[in-house]
Amino acid sequence: MNTSRQLWTLITGVVALVGWTANVAWAQSADASDRRVLATVNGDDITAADIDELLIASHQAMGERQRKTFDYRRLLDKLVNDRLLIQQAVGLGMDADPDVLGPVQESRNQDAMRRYVASAFQRPSTVEDKAVRAFFEKYYWQIELRQYSAATEAETRAALDAVKGGASMDSLAKASSLDSNRYRGGLHNLKYWADVENVLRDQCAELKVGALSEPFPFRNAYSFIRVERRLPVHEEAFDAQEAGIRSKLLADARAEAWERFMAERREQTPVQIDRAVLARIQADSALVLRGEFIVPSPDPVLSLGQDLVVDEYELRRKISHVAMRAAQAPFDSLLTIAMDTKTTDLVLLQAARRDGWLDDPEVAKAHEKALGEALIEAYLGETIVAGITFDRAEFQEYYDEHVEEFRGPPQVRLGTIMVGDQKDAEDIAQRLREGADFDFIRKRHLHPGQEPTEKSAWSTLDIFSDEIKSELSELETGKTSRAFEVAGGWIVFKVKDRKQGEPKSIDDMELHLREIMFQREFNRRLDQHLALLKERSEVEFRQDDINEYFGSE
Repeated sequence: MNTSRQLWTLITGVVALVGWTANVAWAQSADASDRRVLATVNGDDITAADIDELLIASHQAMGERQRKTFDYRRLLDKLVNDRLLIQQAVGLGMDADPDVLGPVQESRNQDAMRRYVASAFQRPSTVEDKAVRAFFEKYYWQIELRQYSAATEAETRAALDAVKGGASMDSLAKASSLDSNRYRGGLHNLKYWADVENVLRDQCAELKVGALSEPFPFRNAYSFIRVERRLPVHEEAFDAQEAGIRSKLLADARAEAWERFMAERREQTPVQIDRAVLARIQADSALVLRGEFIVPSPDPVLSLGQDLVVDEYELRRKISHVAMRAAQAPFDSLLTIAMDTKTTDLVLLQAARRDGWLDDPEVAKAHEKALGEALIEAYLGETIVAGITFDRAEFQEYYDEHVEEFRGPPQVRLGTIMVGDQKDAEDIAQRLREGADFDFIRKRHLHPGQEPTEKSAWSTLDIFSDEIKSELSELETGKTSRAFEVAGGWIVFKVKDRKQGEPKSIDDMELHLREIMFQREFNRRLDQHLALLKERSEVEFRQDDINEYFGSE
């Protein structure tokens, strides 16, 4: 099917008309059970509840001015149009097309799984004070380290032996260490134990003050360290660190609870793995960042029963997506992440189905809405979007007719007089208004290093504050401004010249032109298509009920 996932954004700008007004009757007592029929489209009823839902879902996206001026009766037209398009899509069998149904069903599955998790997973919400205190006492004492680094283990060993023989580690580090602390003699700042890098922490956990570690790999080199100082728990830091510790412990507790939750469900519903298909995927590991990796194979690789499966194509796509975010990771890691993600989905979907969440009224309602949107998108993609094409000559014609719309902002050339005192600046502004010569006044207030003759470049007013921009935009050419306070003093401006902004080239505006022309042509074709559908359909508006709903005669 020739459709686009970006199409719905365009469609909503055309047919999803939304609005809100304070004097609408329903706004005083919106009722989702209001089944009054306002219109019928080829036998399908559109009720007051349908409009209620549309308004409630969309009014937040509107500004106050739109809410006050929008013709909210157009919402009924929008629902009629949508129903006509959906009926046409169903008539063409699009409601059975896997390309349409697949993403919509996946959305329904995800919604059901979220609701199942919300009902079944007990998410920890607090951390005991004693746990916070224990963490603080374990990690918020202080340590000071000195480090020496060299390119090879042998060089590091030689330096370590020299220090053991009495050489100054401070001097040795300053002379030849590769560590970033070299110029401080290898000395690290005094740190909380919590802030020490894990690799360094592993080396000094058991070292006493003055003791030296053995050489160890560190950032593409080798290092050894010496413990300079150990200080007790820094009690004064508790108040500052408590909130962060509590947040970390709560996050850890939630992660551990989730792992237990999923482990229990995986044990209850073990997922079967087809090792032969898995081996086939692993054999293509070198292709993971290339298009050839995603093979359109329907062979199941993960399964829970007969109807809950992840096929080879789906798993390969997931691996590819993971690789896009972590291209340097080993393939085994990418595969593990993808397998875990898909296995979790299968287990949760099985549990959601078992507990009836796929048939939950809210899930079903969201699914029905998503399916309608998908059908409209697919139908318009096939019947309207696919036929819209443009050539360079059409772009040029539109550009030539609307060139004024593509101009950049106006530009000005300004003269300036800068002084340090407010009174001086205001006196200058007054004298200029009375007819004093701008260049003469400017020369009398030159700062050291300033050129007697000012060379003014063209610029836009966007570089100035709103206050300055507002005044300069109103000044006639040749006129001067009042005094403004700026960084470094006070300034008075003269508008020397003005010109219109230059039109942006057609090449720079091509993408924008495409959007404009596409939307214009889309609107025209959609209007024609809807008019034709309405001629061939039975659309009944129940005017008395409509007037009662909208609160007018």
